[in-house]
Amino acid sequence: MTALEAQEATLDWVRRVVIGLGLCPFAGPAFAADRLRVRVCTDETPAQWLEAVADEARALVAADPSRVETVLLVLPRAAEDFESFNDLLDPVEDLLETLGLDDAVQTAIFHPGFRFAGMDDDDPRHGIHRAPLPTLHLLRRESLEAVDEEEVAAILERNARTMGSLGPTGWRAPWPPIRPLATAC
Repeated sequence: MTALEAQEATLDWVRRVVIGLGLCPFAGPAFAADRLRVRVCTDETPAQWLEAVADEARALVAADPSRVETVLLVLPRAAEDFESFNDLLDPVEDLLETLGLDDAVQTAIFHPGFRFAGMDDDDPRHGIHRAPLPTLHLLRRESLEAVDEEEVAAILERNARTMGSLGPTGWRAPWPPIRPLATAC
């Protein structure tokens, strides 16, 4: 898989899953207005991934929200197992704090093997955070603060119903397993 293929797979996932299943009501408008930035980082080490996070977080904060609303940082060479990838979240949060960006940027993670703690392995709600490749989502906190708690709760409840309606065998990642990248960009 090339970096371009990784980007295309991610954009296809956004279209078909995130927007198509209505998992995020804000994704469609951002996608349609071309305010979603997808960067594929083909580096191989956590230090390099954190450098990419710093670059993207700074760029997100500096960008006009009407041009860039959110960033998906795709890390195809990151850990194939979810637990190892999830371990990257604490250093990312520490980095944002060190950069003074923790009040401006929030992160979320997506991974082909994402699992919520305390749920059965075959629970379809895991699919809410499953993506074709390990991905860090960088969001503007100011955008999130514009959404009230009741709306957030309704979105989470609707997502659980949507994924639950697919049943334990109805949700399976519609993409092939992670393959090594053929080229770096």
